[in-house]
Amino acid sequence: MKLGKKISLICGAVLICAVAICSILQLMWTQKRLEAQTLDHLLRKQGDLASAFLMDFEQSQEVGDSLVVRNVLARYCFSKHADSGGILVIDGEVLENKQIFDPRDYLPMGEEDDQRHFRGKINGKEMLLVGSSLYISYKTRAQVYVAEDMTPVLEQVAAMARRFAGIGLIATALGLSCILILVNRSMRSLEALQAAAAQIAGGSYEKRAKVETRDEVGALAQSFNHMADRVEAHIGELTETAQRQKRFIGAVTHEFKTPLTGILLNVDTLLTLYLTEEEQREALEHIQSQAKWLESLVKKLLHLVTMGEELKCSPVDVEELLEKVERTTAGTLNARGVKLKTECFTDTVSGDEDLLLSVLINLVDNAAKASKPGGTVYITAHGRFLEVADQGIGIPPEALPHVTEAFYMADPSRSKAQGGVGLGLSLVREILNAHGAVMEIESVPGGGTTVRIKFPA
Repeated sequence: MKLGKKISLICGAVLICAVAICSILQLMWTQKRLEAQTLDHLLRKQGDLASAFLMDFEQSQEVGDSLVVRNVLARYCFSKHADSGGILVIDGEVLENKQIFDPRDYLPMGEEDDQRHFRGKINGKEMLLVGSSLYISYKTRAQVYVAEDMTPVLEQVAAMARRFAGIGLIATALGLSCILILVNRSMRSLEALQAAAAQIAGGSYEKRAKVETRDEVGALAQSFNHMADRVEAHIGELTETAQRQKRFIGAVTHEFKTPLTGILLNVDTLLTLYLTEEEQREALEHIQSQAKWLESLVKKLLHLVTMGEELKCSPVDVEELLEKVERTTAGTLNARGVKLKTECFTDTVSGDEDLLLSVLINLVDNAAKASKPGGTVYITAHGRFLEVADQGIGIPPEALPHVTEAFYMADPSRSKAQGGVGLGLSLVREILNAHGAVMEIESVPGGGTTVRIKFPA
């Protein structure tokens, strides 16, 4: 007998056995899994029902010893949370039971038993019963049961068995008819596929297996190609996640500077100068406000930069926002010998106050770095616009398209000397994008820079 026929017969026998065994094992595993899931669901359901009932009963219980009132109250609290499978027994009396059997006949409970369950025939039906015993008062003991009919689960398994049988028969018939024809062609293609698979397994994920046939070997080649595509895509996702995390760490580090500067200046003032009690309180309140803002800012940056969550906007008082910018940047501007002048001709804008405060602080900080000692930074609010302008060194025309890129610095030596890392405008752009706002930058080398923010109507 030829090798091809021998392989075909062997493969046919193996195919029949494999289909039968796998179908049986899969069916057994599925049945156990469904039963386990049903039991786990019923255990949680019973535990939640018992906890909710006990909580409502304890909160609603009236002072007194009337059994009638207690039973009515217990039945009311229990029925709020129980469905048709819930059963309540208090001091041996069944208060709530929509089933046609007494659960104590199949699952008796002790004085204070934890969850127990029963699986078996009840009135001709395959039932699952879960119960527990608990004290609802000093001397009052209750049992809470939950019953569920297992018939739908068994019917689902039976239907799955029929499907497995049909699929198995179809697969076996097709396999036996195709094996003899395809085995010889597959043998010729296996070596080429093995070489391609070895390259992919070695880490060359850009390699793809050449699909020359439409048989099992061709399907295997397509599976390898699909695997390589998924792995390559997963590596890209991991790279993107790492970049977002890097951006978040950089953004948080960048945003630490301004509030920490204010905190350190106030701490240094408290440690080195004699202050009145009112001055001390003002310094401590400033430290507290900066710390709270920093905490809130970090949380919002985490959701915005790392998780990509949608921003929740609300009306922001522009005049109050500009006052906070003045207070927050006062220490940094004084250290650089730069003044800040604000003009407000609008009431509110829609956005997140903490993030907009971060935007303006970044822009003011950049403007102060670009200004000479004695210079002035201007913030103007009018209509849907916020403008931050300076009369500093300006930005070269060739650098303007890139200034909002992460870690880009038009003058690296000057920026590093002033403690910059090229993240400020990148973070500003990301925050404004989340607000639906547009940022425009106008700059003249040696003549200053104006950053204009336009909010949506």
